[in-house]
Amino acid sequence: MKKILVISFAFLFFVITKSHAQDQSTQHQLISSEWRQVANSDGMKVFVNTKSIKRIKNEVTIWTLNSFSEYQQLVGSGNKFRSMKVKQLFNCDSETSYIYTISWYEGQHGDGKVVLSDSYPNPQSNLSHIVPGSVGEATYSFACSYKRKK
Repeated sequence: MKKILVISFAFLFFVITKSHAQDQSTQHQLISSEWRQVANSDGMKVFVNTKSIKRIKNEVTIWTLNSFSEYQQLVGSGNKFRSMKVKQLFNCDSETSYIYTISWYEGQHGDGKVVLSDSYPNPQSNLSHIVPGSVGEATYSFACSYKRKK
């Protein structure tokens, strides 16, 4: 089941390739003081919680929020959701990502009931390479280049 969920997430997050180039006018839009929009693709907006960004050498850990204009369905369970929060680690040198935890929500922007939540104690078991031109690449680029304001 976990593999199916990780594959579902990877498909939604890294394979959708119309990505951030589609609508430059909404880039870096805020939904709150913490969440900054970094990508937009066919009914999905991706936000990064800038207060969650932690860098240790070439690795960056962040929380992302993927919000969908229409309900999505989880493969395997059939549960429907409108948004998901993901804690993940990007390796800025190897252009890879690991997932620590994912929570799927009924409403947009992480609102409403939690439909499903899953954690991965060994995040390296779900290593994903960054797909060029994808929302994953937009998120990776933002995270790896982010400089905290002092």
